[in-house]
Amino acid sequence: MEEEEEDVREDQDQEAEERCLGDIKKIVLWVITSSSPLPTFLPKSSSSSRLISCSNPSCLWIHPPRLLSRCRMRNSSSHAARPQLCPPYLLLYATGSTAGLLLADTLALPSRSLPGFVLGCSLFSDRQPPTGLAAFGRGAPSFPAQLGLNRFSYCLLSRRFDDDADVSGSLILGGGGGGGGDGDEGLSFVPFLRGAPSFPPFPAYYYVGLRRITVGGRRVRLPRRALVPDTAGSGGAIVDSGTTFTYLNPAAFAPLAAALLDRVAGRLNRSAAAERRTGLRPCFTLPQSPPRAPTAAAAELGLPELALHFNGGVDMRLPVENCFVLAGPATAAAEAVCLAVVSGDDGGGAGPWIILGSFQQQNYYMVYDLEKDRLGFRPQSCSGA
Repeated sequence: MEEEEEDVREDQDQEAEERCLGDIKKIVLWVITSSSPLPTFLPKSSSSSRLISCSNPSCLWIHPPRLLSRCRMRNSSSHAARPQLCPPYLLLYATGSTAGLLLADTLALPSRSLPGFVLGCSLFSDRQPPTGLAAFGRGAPSFPAQLGLNRFSYCLLSRRFDDDADVSGSLILGGGGGGGGDGDEGLSFVPFLRGAPSFPPFPAYYYVGLRRITVGGRRVRLPRRALVPDTAGSGGAIVDSGTTFTYLNPAAFAPLAAALLDRVAGRLNRSAAAERRTGLRPCFTLPQSPPRAPTAAAAELGLPELALHFNGGVDMRLPVENCFVLAGPATAAAEAVCLAVVSGDDGGGAGPWIILGSFQQQNYYMVYDLEKDRLGFRPQSCSGA
């Protein structure tokens, strides 16, 4: 492992003997909790694993220089017995948290090995995925940056395959077109937004220029802040596969929900029971129809199309299955369907006001062209069928 003088072996800290979950969602990588039934990564079992010291440049990925200045001064002293570790990280999410230490190891890929790959080793994790998270955001710490990729792409399965282990989507690192389609044919491209907020965590986000949202062809009256971020990091729209349901700030969600209610008025009854049970809104009761499957009933209702209109005249028109989710019984004899968009505390208005989540991206081939600084997408089956 290179830069050995700046790294510290794992046996210099007994906590590193614990099972690791690296999870720095937008910053670094990775992976497995101690409660996971999957194989667990033990740093002490890896001859190439090194904990990161505070004098290693990668420590600046998670800590500001002023926090590390005293640490580096101590390391430079002749009385220093050994390099001091990079201070632990603590990451707070909307739900849950994770904390641990940075380490470096050799990342083995089918085509090559990457020594000195930096990842997070979480010693504590609350309400986080048992398999961890890989960071594909912008910036030096991310998975694409450490691998030197100029492009990556994925195709997310329809959620109807959630319980089918024999069907999977795809993730392509680098290369040209793919995802089960015909290369880049049929892709629509949207430039990533320049001039986004420059202080953490905003530089890691993929901001896109969203011009408007329509419901059933009618424009939703959104506040300007929902579409254009300010210099303080408030507002704007980003794309994030790590968010499940698309999120809208309350000031943007209210007019969207009102537009939907207006489009279905007189045809569907709202289901307060489904809204209480799921936390989603608005929810509607599907007409009682025992001979038909609930999905067929939802399709026949003519629920309005939700469309995103980006800069450059590029549109993403979301089918019903990307906008609504079946939500169990609304009554003893009828199913409910809910809008698969969430809202909540606006956090004082800080952060993106619109986050395009993975539910809305299902059966879309998504291309992150880092070289040309743009996002490409097209609808297609991601199951290969």
